[in-house]
Amino acid sequence: MYRNIKSFPNITALRFVAAYLVVLFHIEETRKMFHLRNLTEYSLFTQGPLAVTFFFVLSGFLITYLLLREHDSTGHVAVGRFYFRRVLRIWPLYYLIVFIGLVLIPAGIKLGKVKYAAPYESHEVVAYFLVFLPWVVNLKYGNHFLTPLWSIGVEEMYYFGWAPIVKFFRRHLLAIMVGTVVVKAALAAWMHYYVHNALAEEALRMLQFEAMAIGGLAASFVFYREQPMGTSVLFSKPVQAMLIAVLLARIFANESLVANWAPYATVFAQPVISPLMMMVLFAWLIVNVAVNERNILRLDSRILNYLGDISYGIYMYHGLAISLILVPKVRKVPLAPFAATTILLHVGIFAATLLLAALSKRYFEDWFLKYKDRFLPRDTRETEDLSKCAQPERKPLAA
Repeated sequence: MYRNIKSFPNITALRFVAAYLVVLFHIEETRKMFHLRNLTEYSLFTQGPLAVTFFFVLSGFLITYLLLREHDSTGHVAVGRFYFRRVLRIWPLYYLIVFIGLVLIPAGIKLGKVKYAAPYESHEVVAYFLVFLPWVVNLKYGNHFLTPLWSIGVEEMYYFGWAPIVKFFRRHLLAIMVGTVVVKAALAAWMHYYVHNALAEEALRMLQFEAMAIGGLAASFVFYREQPMGTSVLFSKPVQAMLIAVLLARIFANESLVANWAPYATVFAQPVISPLMMMVLFAWLIVNVAVNERNILRLDSRILNYLGDISYGIYMYHGLAISLILVPKVRKVPLAPFAATTILLHVGIFAATLLLAALSKRYFEDWFLKYKDRFLPRDTRETEDLSKCAQPERKPLAA
């Protein structure tokens, strides 16, 4: 019933919401890093890592659906073409940001005599960024201008391996995805309760292949389902209202609820089970807004769709906007009223991020994307558009 979908309404808007949560997170984490008064005590401003997890689940959903549909339409998966499409979508902006972060920003800091020292010299980390291992830089050096790129590296690892797996092991796909979730959960539990190695735990947390596997399971559920999604009790309006309320509570009131309501903390503050629960909840949300005829979340608007369309740029450029607007003024910020400073910082950084993302999409990224059609399977050309895809974000300048 859902094997020939040309577009998934509402998903684009969700991508923007997730990207904006990352921006909020990094602004406040940067203020905290410089020992400035900040809003990190409020849950809304701590959701960057959770938003990146959403991007991972979304990536797994979109890429798996596209590959399943390609095999269903053409009888095979063109792995090489898949790689070229991902290269055209991800690599140009990724390497541009790497160049800015390793060459232009250090030069600007030196010329402007800004009181900020990067935790590394560019030559020490360039190889990691060139081969899509920025998450290793995060582990070795902590937070820095290019911190958000860690999730791009993890997704590229996923993209590289997943297309061949779908091509050659499609009949075992369900077992592979379930196995990925089980193995990752077992490793996380072992690491947390027995090994107690903070660095290894952080590395395991960053490599969220289980999130992409859960997204892939959701895509398989949609692709092979023969009945309308709205006939399932999981997607009924009462269940939608309840689960959406849970998501909103998790985003807006998590810190307070964990501290003051034991049943909530028991469910949402567990180191192994809680992240898996959120991944499953995100997968449910994606399926609900994508294909449920009775969906109560109507997010398919022109403005939200445009913002979602440039969300990759929002994710990638917000660190630059923070560096240009906040970091040079960091010594003057404590002298200004907190409320006014907060409003001006958020409005200014977000406006600059939107401007950079919009200009980049139109005059830089689209130049490469116009070649994507050459690498699309003939029968799936329209469907590829529904994944303008899944960039992620994870912690901002500091998550």
